[in-house]
Amino acid sequence: MGTRDESAALDVIGKKLREKAIIDQDFDADELIKNLQNFNIENSTESELPKTVGFKLPSPDAGFNCICELNLGKIYKYYEKRDEEGNIVDQKRSQYPNSYLSKTNTKWLKSVLDQIENAVNPIVVVSDIFSRVTTGNAKDNMPYTEQFLYIYQLLNKPNIKNKIVALVRGEKEKEIMNNGGPDLMGKLAKVLGMEDKLVDAGFHLSVEVKGGARKISMLHYNKKVSSIKPLKQNMYKYANENPGHDVYFCTNAKINWQSQGVTTYTDENGHVHQKPCWFISFGPMYEFDKFNEKKPEIGPYTLNKRWYRVTFDSKNNVRTDYVDYTYPHSVKIDSSSYVGSTMATELSETMRSLIEQLLVPEYQKTIDNVTNKTMKSVTKAIHQKSKKPAEKTEQSLEG
Repeated sequence: MGTRDESAALDVIGKKLREKAIIDQDFDADELIKNLQNFNIENSTESELPKTVGFKLPSPDAGFNCICELNLGKIYKYYEKRDEEGNIVDQKRSQYPNSYLSKTNTKWLKSVLDQIENAVNPIVVVSDIFSRVTTGNAKDNMPYTEQFLYIYQLLNKPNIKNKIVALVRGEKEKEIMNNGGPDLMGKLAKVLGMEDKLVDAGFHLSVEVKGGARKISMLHYNKKVSSIKPLKQNMYKYANENPGHDVYFCTNAKINWQSQGVTTYTDENGHVHQKPCWFISFGPMYEFDKFNEKKPEIGPYTLNKRWYRVTFDSKNNVRTDYVDYTYPHSVKIDSSSYVGSTMATELSETMRSLIEQLLVPEYQKTIDNVTNKTMKSVTKAIHQKSKKPAEKTEQSLEG
């Protein structure tokens, strides 16, 4: 009896080990891409509802966003049938129905990528996009080869690749590697021809914008955080331990968040100064997070919907302003004529400056002239009005 139990246990262990070997097996990225014509996704049967990286921009400001927390394991449903030797003999891909709440919002992701492709000068960071596959969730999450092919197709466009400043091995990618899985971000960087932009979490990004008196210093923070309070505490602590940067940004959190703070820096003469700094958290691109459904301060819908406009203020301090791109858009946004960080209806810094310098003074003069003339007319009318009743009264008394 005991022998049979031991044999059964060994069989289960052996099966788990074989499954893990299949899950974590390495693959040739170039060979995989050669067979891309077989990469088809069936439509849903449900009806559709609406270290240091340097970067230079030829504009006075930049649009900043992060493609992160994609959960690529939940992009679509994947079925495969293998023979006894582990070879794939049949496979099928199909989209999740819209009612499936834990799926990744592919429409939202593609709308963000469209904005990146059309915008003039965005800064884009890619981090923590893959999902770890284990023996416990292998039937629910897509295998690494499928996750890899899907994101490769989306990013392999000239007008997207040339706007990505960093491909980051984040917490998710490191977790996969530390458990025997492949270096997915490293492979992605290689096939995209972006190996010079592959960095580890905690990297520094230096951005030079046109006309800027100095470079914008950004530092990446990448630790798992699930609510706002610990995120604030951790980000402030991180800034104190790494002082002097303009922007500290996080890519592994469940919330979108922005806050202004103060950091220190040392000038060339060794004097210590303080200056404003900014804290930014780019939340996940999930459509629905069931764990946050009962947390109103976070909410279940935590789309990474913000572009940050980064520039200098009049005191030469870095300033960030965000624009909330709520999906779906009621009107089509044309970001081709301006920074990806701002709505097309907003004025560019150059245009605003032109208005302030040229049009506003003339407009103010016109207003002043009109006001002076109006006040004179009003004053004259008041005087005339006050005289007429008196004249009439005198005439009536005489009569």
